[in-house]
Amino acid sequence: MSVVSPVVNCDCSLVQISFSALHLVRLPVGANHRMWLSSDILMWSHSIRYLGVHVLAGKTITFDVNPAKRSFYAACNAILSHSSNLDELVQLRLQEAYCLLILTYSIAALDLKAKQLAELNVCWNSVYRHLFGFHKWESVSRCINGVGRLDFLHVSQLAKVKYYFKTRRSASVVCDVLGLLNL
Repeated sequence: MSVVSPVVNCDCSLVQISFSALHLVRLPVGANHRMWLSSDILMWSHSIRYLGVHVLAGKTITFDVNPAKRSFYAACNAILSHSSNLDELVQLRLQEAYCLLILTYSIAALDLKAKQLAELNVCWNSVYRHLFGFHKWESVSRCINGVGRLDFLHVSQLAKVKYYFKTRRSASVVCDVLGLLNL
C-alpha cells in the first residue's frame, strides 16, 4: 500500500512576508546573545505568555503562577458573590467546576517547583476555608477528606498520571496507524 500526497504548485514570488523587530520579543534562557532581524536588534523580555502559561526568563525555563492565582481568586470571588444563598456543597461543586480548572490548566505538562505547588495548594485550601468557616491557622485536610475530595497536591499528581497515560495511548495509536500504512 502506498500513500499518495497531493502536489501543490505555488509561485513563491507572489508571497511576501515581512517581520518587524518592534513586534517580536526574545526570552533569554541560558546565555544572553544579541539577535538581529535585518538591521534591528530584537528586544528582550522578562516573561512571555504562550498558550495561557507565563514563561519566565532565566538560566532555566521557569513558570510564573501568579497570573493563574489572580485569575483563580477573581473567579472564586465572582462565584461566591452570586451563590451566597446556596448550600456549601453546591458552592464547592461550582468552585471545582470553574475555578479549579484555572489552577490546574496545563499543570500536568509544567515542571513546577514545590514552592509553586504549595502556593497553588494554599489557593485551593482558601476555598474550603471560606465555604466551611475555617481560620487561616486551622488545617482543612480533614474537611477535604470528609467531603470525599482530593487536596490540590493530589489533584495535580492525578492530572500528571492522566496526561502520561493519554500520551502513551496516543503514541501507540500513531504507531498503529503508521504500521498500517507500512511507513
